[in-house]
Amino acid sequence: MNLTATEHKVIKVNFKPISKSKNENYFKLDYSPVFYDEDKTKFSVFFDVSLKTKNEYSLDIKYETVFKTSEEIDVDFKSSNFPYVNAPAIGFPFLRSFVSFMVLNAGYSPLILPSINFVSHYQAKFDDN
Repeated sequence: MNLTATEHKVIKVNFKPISKSKNENYFKLDYSPVFYDEDKTKFSVFFDVSLKTKNEYSLDIKYETVFKTSEEIDVDFKSSNFPYVNAPAIGFPFLRSFVSFMVLNAGYSPLILPSINFVSHYQAKFDDN
């Protein structure tokens, strides 16, 4: 099966300057694949990022990466690691780049989201369920 990331798009952004914050830096990432009944050769990975930087800003963003496959997506594919590990690893650098560019152009200190080990992230999420 051939797979292509066809779209990367921002669904929602909430950016707020913070003048004084007692909290330290904060970063949270969550993501989930979504499969479409109307097009069985398409699925998306939705990312939710929340972060705060001490005395600068808070940012909440929802971001989508859309994938197209050469064959219909079946139950085996849906239960494989690909939608939970590989697909997020493909989409995350685009999100990471967008966040860095947006924050810098907003006039704040450069921000580079941390690298994510999606294998470990998925295993931790799976172990929690």
